[in-house]
Amino acid sequence: MKRILFSVVLLLAALASFAQVQVQAVMDSTQIIIGQQAHLGIAVVTPKDATVVWPEMSIDSVGEGTVERLELSDVESEEVKGGAVVHHRVMTITSFDPGLYNLSYTINVDGKDYATPTVPLKVYDVEVDTLQLDTMYPPSDVQDNPFSWRDWQEPFLWSIVAILLIALALYIYVRLVTDKPIIIPIRLRRQLLPHEKADKALRELRASNIGHSENHKEYYTQLTDAARQYITERFGWNAMERTTAEIVAWMRGDGANDVTPDMERRLTELFETADFVKFAKHQPMLNENDAHIATVETFVAQTKLELTPEQQRNTAEAKQQQLVRRNQNERSVIKTCIGVLIIAAIGAMAYAVYQVVRLI
Repeated sequence: MKRILFSVVLLLAALASFAQVQVQAVMDSTQIIIGQQAHLGIAVVTPKDATVVWPEMSIDSVGEGTVERLELSDVESEEVKGGAVVHHRVMTITSFDPGLYNLSYTINVDGKDYATPTVPLKVYDVEVDTLQLDTMYPPSDVQDNPFSWRDWQEPFLWSIVAILLIALALYIYVRLVTDKPIIIPIRLRRQLLPHEKADKALRELRASNIGHSENHKEYYTQLTDAARQYITERFGWNAMERTTAEIVAWMRGDGANDVTPDMERRLTELFETADFVKFAKHQPMLNENDAHIATVETFVAQTKLELTPEQQRNTAEAKQQQLVRRNQNERSVIKTCIGVLIIAAIGAMAYAVYQVVRLI
């Protein structure tokens, strides 16, 4: 459309210096099929102060049928050289009668009519083979769309998610009401006290009967490790990586006030004998092995710390209170989880229903 107007404006601008009033019309297509639209560009060159009247009637056509005007654009004016003004607009036309038409349009300028040159328009009919009418089919009825799993896959999956969430929320709620654990609890063993660990290690060492064999190095390694571990846990002083001299210095200092001088001497003999066995391949007597393990057992028995009945009772009450608080916190968390699961299930089900409604 703009290309047509541009062509008309250029043409009339070139003619503006030769006449006072000039009119022109250009078609974008001179051949159409019935019902097809065409655009007729109309332009007029007038003096600057001239009055231009555009009739609103249909265009003039010469032919067996009629040409209908569908739309008429607004008038646009542009000043060109020589003091003239070009007025132009575009008309959208069509025809449902086949034939050849000569089109023109009349414009009134200062009370005088000016007709555009005629523009030919050929309207063609649509050919129909009347000899093979069987090939002409009526409009098809409304058809149902075939079932497609891809269309229903998303709402189906969301429905499964909603059902699983509801089942999980129901399971948690039943376990909560019946006061049963949601997850099978792991039974934790009570943590042994330092003297209990030492007694256990010494009993196992005696039961192994290593002290009555020729494997003295292994016997004294296990025996001194049990003593070192007990000192570390009982007195809070790391004796595992200490030398014999360092352990003896610790016992003689302020680190072990509960160790008697006699026990200090016997422990010193134990660690020194162990060093001889490990590094000098010393072969101690069997009674000497029994005496050293008895020394450690006596040392543990003299320095062990046990809770009094009142302390045990207080500890049991503290554990019970801690267990109650933890149970209350767990129930609150479980209730919150149930609420979240229900909300998520409702959201998933609502989205699935929405998808189904869209498909239907």
